Formats: sequence, structure tokens, C-alpha cells
Amino acid sequence: MKFLIIFLFIISFSIYGADTTETFGLGFTDFECYHTSSSLNKNNKVYTNQATVGIGITHMFSASFQASSEKTNGEVSTGYGLGFFINTFDTEHFDFDLYTYLDNSYAKTFGFELNLDLKDELELAGLYLRTELSHFEETIDYSLVFGAYYSFLEDFQALLQFDMSIPESDDFNIGGLTLGLNYTLSDKLEIISEFSLDIPQDDEKTDYALMIGFLSTLP
Repeated sequence: MKFLIIFLFIISFSIYGADTTETFGLGFTDFECYHTSSSLNKNNKVYTNQATVGIGITHMFSASFQASSEKTNGEVSTGYGLGFFINTFDTEHFDFDLYTYLDNSYAKTFGFELNLDLKDELELAGLYLRTELSHFEETIDYSLVFGAYYSFLEDFQALLQFDMSIPESDDFNIGGLTLGLNYTLSDKLEIISEFSLDIPQDDEKTDYALMIGFLSTLP
């Protein structure tokens, strides 16, 4: 179950952490790799690797395939999933996206993202709201994500994100904060980095995670 929760987290469009959802160019045009080191303030650290291939089916409808591996206490688990998302409404300042995912354990995720942008094409700054419902066997979890981004110096983008979840069987989880910094090396390659801080509840210890990866736009 622990691997499932982490896997569902990392395949969420960005899925991939602190970022906004964007459709892919037509064809096999997106390739992404990420490494995440989490539970860094605990004895049982978790190391996760993920690869994603994105496919643009139409200008407003995309699909992705994700494969992932996780190492904990010397044990390695693997998983894979298939996702679809559609840009249902797209204007210069307002976007609305729907998405769904299914992984190899038959866990299902459904969600939407709402974007408010000061300028088109994420050129300046904006806010986004993402909500998800995840269903696995008899368990249903809800999550909310609030985020903001700011693009500067042409090639940099900073993101700040707060997440919370409402598990069906547990108490309300306030989640944590994520700070992201993305750097565009070229029109074909972007470097993604994140630092996440888990906000402790009850007797929990403060925990944190680091992620590094790249996003490549294929010709």
C-alpha cells in the first residue's frame, strides 16, 4: 500500500509535483525522467525513479505512460500506469483540465485542474487549483492542491505548492509545502527540481524530500 500511495503521488500531473498541467504536442513528443529521495528525516528512506512518455493525440487531448521503481530498506518495487488528460477550456487567462489515471494495481485517479494566468503561455505568473479522487479496492481518498508560479529571467520558473488530503479511513491530513524551480535549457529540454516539506501532525516528525529530473520535447 505504501508503494501505491507514493506511485499515485508521482504520476499525478505534475503529476509530477509542483507544476501545472499542459497538453503535449502531437505524436510522441514528450519524455520525462525523475528521481525522488523522500522520508529523508526518517530511518527508512525511500528512493523513487520514474520515466514518462507523453503522446499528443489531438491539440487538446493527451495520453501518458509512466513506469516507476521504488527502493526501501533494500527492497525494490515496480509499477506502471496509463493516464489521459484533456484541456476542456483554454483562454488567455483561464484554463480547465480533466484527467484520469489507472495503474497496474487497478487503482484509479480522477481529477481536474483550474488555472488562472496573468499572461498567456505561463509567461508571467498565475495560480492553480487541483483536486483528485483516488480509488483503490474499497478505499477512496480526496486531495486538494493549491499552487502559484512565477516566471522570471526568461528561462526560470519558480513554483510554490500546498497540498492536503482527506483519506476515507483516516483523519484530515494537512500535507505539506513544495518549492519548485524549473530551468529551460533550450526549447527541447527543461530541468525540474523540487524541495518538499511535510508538515507534521500529532507526534509526527518534520520530514522532507528532494526531486530532480528533466523534461525533453521530442522532435
